[in-house]
Amino acid sequence: MVPSRIIVVDDFKDWRWKVRSILEQQQELLVVGEASDGAEAVQKAGELKPDVIVLDIGLPKLDGITADLRISEISPGSKILFLSQHRENSFSCRNTTMRRRYTRLSVQGPGGTFTRCAP
Repeated sequence: MVPSRIIVVDDFKDWRWKVRSILEQQQELLVVGEASDGAEAVQKAGELKPDVIVLDIGLPKLDGITADLRISEISPGSKILFLSQHRENSFSCRNTTMRRRYTRLSVQGPGGTFTRCAP
């Protein structure tokens, strides 16, 4: 089986490392890149054309929702998995620009509430 190619995007290096280390424990997953902001995520997506991008929402330079819009244009085959540490309920998993709706899953963990959004 060919592993799914993944990019991990978050502005906190330690969090990226933790997510990467968890993903790399699975034989069917291959982390091919990392990015620390939304602009870099778009660049890496265009270069690497990953199967999946694990994307934070609150990113510098370009937020995750806007990065998702740009990534969908340059790497339409890439799936986006939003993974964010937003503690507020103000985040909406709805992207009206693309008319995409996301399912929101919040999990309370030791570090706060973790939210996952997926189309």
